[in-house]
Amino acid sequence: MEQDRIPQLLMHLGLTFLQAKTYLALSKLGTASIKEISHISKMSKQDTYRVIPTLQALGLVEKRVTTPATYKATFVREAVTALVEKQAREFDGIREDANDLVKTLPEGKPENSEFGEEYFSVTCEREALIRKAKTMLDETRYTVDNLAPWRSFSSTLGVSVYEDILERGLKVRALTQEPRDMKLIPKDYKVLSKNPHFEYKFISAPSVIGLFLYDKKQVSLFTTYPILPETAVLWSNCRALVEIIANYFDELWKAARDPKSYQTRREPSTSRLLSSMQVT
Repeated sequence: MEQDRIPQLLMHLGLTFLQAKTYLALSKLGTASIKEISHISKMSKQDTYRVIPTLQALGLVEKRVTTPATYKATFVREAVTALVEKQAREFDGIREDANDLVKTLPEGKPENSEFGEEYFSVTCEREALIRKAKTMLDETRYTVDNLAPWRSFSSTLGVSVYEDILERGLKVRALTQEPRDMKLIPKDYKVLSKNPHFEYKFISAPSVIGLFLYDKKQVSLFTTYPILPETAVLWSNCRALVEIIANYFDELWKAARDPKSYQTRREPSTSRLLSSMQVT
């Protein structure tokens, strides 16, 4: 592990920057005085005097009765375990407070045109995207239409998304770009295709947008090119927009090719080819 990352990891476990520097310096020294700790950590004596008692309170430093006073860092394994347990206790407390908060505050109305006004919202952060997608699926009762780029459709994550939707008893229609070779289609889709609620087809050219259409009442839209670290997703239940997107998807679906059509095509056998070439 890179040495520069160690202070950051200790900070992730709840220490401040100065606490991390002090503990690491003392770990190297074994047993040392404030002056020695200050020298190795490159901190002022005042800061070292102030930080040492906080590390003692956390159980990471022991004070030795000597003249002058010296200090010893607890073993790294014990220190990390203590910090993790402290974080776990704090998280349990936060979770209890969060549950109390959920019980206390009234629920907001779902962002659905059946329950309130039409909305437009944009989400970029990954965790927020996952939560929003889950909420949309929770509100969906019948169908999900999806236009996906090939890289998503062919990925393990793409397969798991469809599996999750089907487990909810929803009907799925999926569109994606026609692959260069049918052998590139993940084998999981053979299993999914056995589910009567799942259908997928191929369009001839890649789409510059991706979309999910929920019960033809709500929609999420995102760009598929260029590939960015974080993709902004537009969510809406605007009836006019949803209708446009639904019609667009239906037209693509009508023109798309069923994967079975590729399987039924047969190349002429050698004997048939030679027979057709014979001159009578």
